[in-house]
Amino acid sequence: MNSRPFILGLILASILIVGMISSVCADHEVEITELTRTEGDDPGDSATLHVKLKNCENYNVSGTITIKVYDDGILVEEIDAPIDLTSGATTTIDLSTGSFNDVWDSIGLGYECAKHKIKVKVSGDDFETDSMEDTLDLFDGKYFDKTDITPESPKADDEIKITVYDDSNDEFEDVDVVVTNLGNDDEWDDDDDSWSDKTNDDGYVDLTPSTEDEFEDDPYGKYNVYIWKNNYCRVVKTFEIMHELAIESISPSEPMVGDEIIVKIVDERGIKVPGAVVVVNGKTTYESYTSNSGGYIAFTINEAGDYELMVTKDDYKDAPLTSLTVTTKPTPVVTITPANPIIGEPVLISVKKSDQTLLEDAKITIVKPDGVAETPVIASTGEYTYMPATLGTHTVKVSAEGYSTPRDKTFIVGGKGLEVTFSPESPTVDDNITITVTDKTTQPVSDAEVRVDGISFGTTNSDGSFILNLNEVRVHEITVKKTDYVDQTIQI
Repeated sequence: MNSRPFILGLILASILIVGMISSVCADHEVEITELTRTEGDDPGDSATLHVKLKNCENYNVSGTITIKVYDDGILVEEIDAPIDLTSGATTTIDLSTGSFNDVWDSIGLGYECAKHKIKVKVSGDDFETDSMEDTLDLFDGKYFDKTDITPESPKADDEIKITVYDDSNDEFEDVDVVVTNLGNDDEWDDDDDSWSDKTNDDGYVDLTPSTEDEFEDDPYGKYNVYIWKNNYCRVVKTFEIMHELAIESISPSEPMVGDEIIVKIVDERGIKVPGAVVVVNGKTTYESYTSNSGGYIAFTINEAGDYELMVTKDDYKDAPLTSLTVTTKPTPVVTITPANPIIGEPVLISVKKSDQTLLEDAKITIVKPDGVAETPVIASTGEYTYMPATLGTHTVKVSAEGYSTPRDKTFIVGGKGLEVTFSPESPTVDDNITITVTDKTTQPVSDAEVRVDGISFGTTNSDGSFILNLNEVRVHEITVKKTDYVDQTIQI
């Protein structure tokens, strides 16, 4: 391809256009007084840029000047030229686009049919610098019917297909295609990495950025695609390859209400991504979190239901929506046996799942009637045997990892039962009446207080006996009392 000629197209249109700016001649010894171009024929032809200079001083100016030409900020030509001007004299320097630098050719600037912002800058050792800008039309060439890039949102490992159709909508062979990664600044620079090829007989080129030598070190970012051919106007297309966000893990995988949920965000390479915004969206919830330096976020959800996690970050492709179901924690079932425990006798506390199997490693805390809590115990089997030493209401508190906290259960510890008998069965005045006190197992109970009609008469001996003499004919109430025992009253 003759890129020098098509440079001309950048500067010329259909007629000789004069972008003329009147020079003040006050600030510079040598002024640019006119900037014109000579028309070319078709895109890719050569054109000529005319730079008219004037000596604005009342003395001769001679030496070497440097002329730089920019097309929309891109330096496309730089030359040194001799100058020898008497006071008030003018000269015109002609610059052919056919001799412009490689940049002009490399991205098809000479095939651009749109307006070009041309800037010419003149400088020299012996006089002030001057510059002039003008917008110049390019030639009127044919236009491609269409150009397609597939897929529309490519990944680094995708095969990207660029197809060109001529003005009759047929696949166009032998079309120049240059693909340039714009780098970190997202703008074209002459040191940007570029790949080039010509369309095949099916009208397309294809490339896989991650495997091309030009891009494999870093295939991500914005790309310009420059497409041109003789007699056809240049087309510039764009696409972007973005790192893709992904949720690597959610822990726990089946969260419950109140759990701390930890989510790790990575890119498609498995590299952690700090600064990603994670939105947790539910029926009544919309909360956002930002991943830390390790790529993690942590949060809790206090209402059961279905949620969606949306992950975004500037210059990254959003992660696919991820569904998250949060369930209500099951509640353990607490049973106490026996239902009416007696002091000194074992009380079995069982913690069970909803299916009535024992829940291992439940924590059980018992609060005594005086409000003092016993040291919590971990029931490794789901059961705990407690030996009550205090009468009254006891409270059982249970907790277990992964379960909601059940309501407190209570049990009332009662005293031991007493059996009171006397002999003879039908005593008379002044008889010695023997009161015998035993427990439910018929074992004698010593030191039990014996009261007659509310008056204490003494305590039982080691055999559980007490001798009583009554000298008043009537019915007497005999009450036996002992700590940790239930009072027992009989009539004689």
